Amino acid sequence: MDDISPFFGNHRHSLSSRCHSVLRRLLVLMVALLRTDVIVPPFTNVKDNLSTLGTEEVLFATCTAAGSKPPAEVRWLTGALGDKVRTTTNSTQYDNGTTTTVSSLFGVPTREINGQHVQCVISGDSLTKEETLPFIIQVYFSPTEVNIRAISEDSFECLTEANSNAKFTWSRSGQSLLQSAVKVDGAKLQLLSLTSDLNGLYQCEASNAYGRKHGQLYVHVASGACSAAWALFGVLVFLNVTGAAAWCFYNSGYLISAGDDHGLHDAPPTPRGAHDDQGPSRRTDEYHGPEEQKFITDQMMTGSSAVVVAV
Repeated sequence: MDDISPFFGNHRHSLSSRCHSVLRRLLVLMVALLRTDVIVPPFTNVKDNLSTLGTEEVLFATCTAAGSKPPAEVRWLTGALGDKVRTTTNSTQYDNGTTTTVSSLFGVPTREINGQHVQCVISGDSLTKEETLPFIIQVYFSPTEVNIRAISEDSFECLTEANSNAKFTWSRSGQSLLQSAVKVDGAKLQLLSLTSDLNGLYQCEASNAYGRKHGQLYVHVASGACSAAWALFGVLVFLNVTGAAAWCFYNSGYLISAGDDHGLHDAPPTPRGAHDDQGPSRRTDEYHGPEEQKFITDQMMTGSSAVVVAV
């Protein structure tokens, strides 16, 4: 038994030496791989900094190539923007031999630069081919002036400029909207029945996360305007028939001039009746622009009973 023990003791010592030797070799190999042979491609992304409208320079976006080995090159292609933007690039190297490179894009956040297209280009030995990340510069701002345009005689649309897109809400001053008489579809308002119940002041509110603006519309449905239009149409028909008959009689010789005192004279202009001006009524104490005046004139020509005037 004593003769065998030294054998096993020596054998255990030999195994331990071999294990240490293998571990040392693996460790040396791992260090060598980390230092020279391993190529690590980067994780890439572009991040929007959510810039808001202003007059001072801000950060628009950052383009990152993270954890690459060897280090990646990051640059911006800004096209026609020229000196309206500038870029900076910074790199950070880590103990494991990888590098993170960040390129930043700066500029003044104006409405003109909003929506411009740029590209972040990432290249280097850590990539098999050049990588291009497209980016659209976003400048966020609240709704600007709210305008209301006529789509037809009974439909209207609220218009504004905003980023992010505005949400539209229609309301009626002093009372709720008549669901049976109007239809609201986002920015659009449609009058379903042209009655005096619709008379009043309507408001369109445009809003987003950065603010809100209002536009107003005055609706007046003139009662009796349609009957007045038909009456005026009848008068015009009568005058046309009478004029045609007189012309025929004159050409036939039935109407003969009897001198200055008894001849035919130009009739004095017929005064306008009280109903001739009915139809589209409007506020007379304010100026209307060309488009609005054209809309009111069109309403008068068509004999419509609805008039909408922006105030």
